[in-house]
Amino acid sequence: MSMQVRMGIAGITFAAVVGMVGLSGASELGGQNELNATVVKIAEALKKGDKQGAKKLAAVAVANKDLPTDHESLMTVFRLRTKKGLGFGPKAFLEEKNDGIRKGLGFAKEGAAELAKNHTAVETTGYWVAAVAELSIAKGWDADEAMKTKARWKTFSEEMVNLGVAFAEAGASKNADKIRTAADKLDASCNRCHDVFNP
Repeated sequence: MSMQVRMGIAGITFAAVVGMVGLSGASELGGQNELNATVVKIAEALKKGDKQGAKKLAAVAVANKDLPTDHESLMTVFRLRTKKGLGFGPKAFLEEKNDGIRKGLGFAKEGAAELAKNHTAVETTGYWVAAVAELSIAKGWDADEAMKTKARWKTFSEEMVNLGVAFAEAGASKNADKIRTAADKLDASCNRCHDVFNP
């Protein structure tokens, strides 16, 4: 086989590998975007007070094998907007380093007054948190293992629904102290869950 032919085959192989990696990355991003859109849809139902509708949407979502609803993917929703997460509120107004649900909750401890001025973002984010929790309930925990039990997962998730809605309501109140208190409670609940399940 000539050197020219070998180089040609090598080039084709390299191009194929690069193409597969590109398609994989695009597919992963598309799945995360679809998950984010699903969270927003469930959140809208919760904001309307349609709890049963939210649960039905969550059940349909986790039954969809093409939608990434594993625990790791669900946690991605909480990341920075620049890291595939939803960000904090529909439009970015926080610094990039804080423009994520978890980071935004931490920011609330010192920046509650700023969040009160952007109360719509707080309200929206609270319902997003509750929506992720509804997906967590629908997904469930696979199997009991030491402290990682199905019952405990459900308890933490249900608590997250309630605290997410409470954070949304605090945002709607436009009261900085209520926003700070609600953020602290929600952040503490997240930490307790992570201490057990490390999702």
